[in-house]
Amino acid sequence: MLGTVSDPLIAVVLGSAVGAPTALVPHAAKSVLRAASTTLTAGLANPVLSLIEDAISILTFVLAVLTPLLVLGLLGLTLYVASRWLRRRRAAPSGA
Repeated sequence: MLGTVSDPLIAVVLGSAVGAPTALVPHAAKSVLRAASTTLTAGLANPVLSLIEDAISILTFVLAVLTPLLVLGLLGLTLYVASRWLRRRRAAPSGA
């Protein structure tokens, strides 16, 4: 969205201003969840929470890789269907 930032100082400031809150929010939420889990279950639920966090991380990675491929496939399918529809429409006799 910002294009290329040529000044290194501006790039660092923008990276910190955008990146720090982006990383802080999930980390803070995870820390609060872990503290609540430890308090309520004496730490017994923490391994389950860790597995859930790992599964969400893997799912997010898979979606990040597969979503562009899925969009490309859907675009190709749309173009194929549109081209067939146009060919049929041109080939159809126009008359009563």
